[in-house]
Amino acid sequence: MRIPEFSQDMGQYSHKSNSAGWGYEIGLSLTESSVIWMKGPNKCGDNDLRVFTKEGGLKEKLLSVNKKAIGDNGYQGHHEAISAPNAFDGRPVRKFKTRAMNRTEKFNGMLKIFESLNGTFRSDDKEKFASVFEAVVVVCQYKMEMGQPLFDILVEDIMTEADDSSDDDSTAA
Repeated sequence: MRIPEFSQDMGQYSHKSNSAGWGYEIGLSLTESSVIWMKGPNKCGDNDLRVFTKEGGLKEKLLSVNKKAIGDNGYQGHHEAISAPNAFDGRPVRKFKTRAMNRTEKFNGMLKIFESLNGTFRSDDKEKFASVFEAVVVVCQYKMEMGQPLFDILVEDIMTEADDSSDDDSTAA
């Protein structure tokens, strides 16, 4: 979300959008079309890893409930909380992680349909932006619940490949 008033504040500057703004950390369920984590607004100058590791952030929450998330290579070095792509992933695991990350991008695309998040937000009121963002997430969640779910991550060919590879492992022993 671009904010013209912050254009001189480098902490608000996003290299991705080449402008100033705020961002959110979003977590989606792997098993259903559901937003299960939302944290922000954060300065766009804070990269994803910095937001993830902040006190009260997703890393802290994941560790407290003994769970892991799936993330991209930007999260390397936090294997206790994030499962990122790596050279040891078999084909079914690589495919699963790729589908999980693509699913997140699909949800991000749902958010950007709303001009209030895709264009310039004409206020420097952080609380106002938080209200708008949260309202858009609620609308997207409602759309997923009412007939426009995200695609499933686990598909038959992944399950079949995983079964085939476990059969291969058991015969090699």
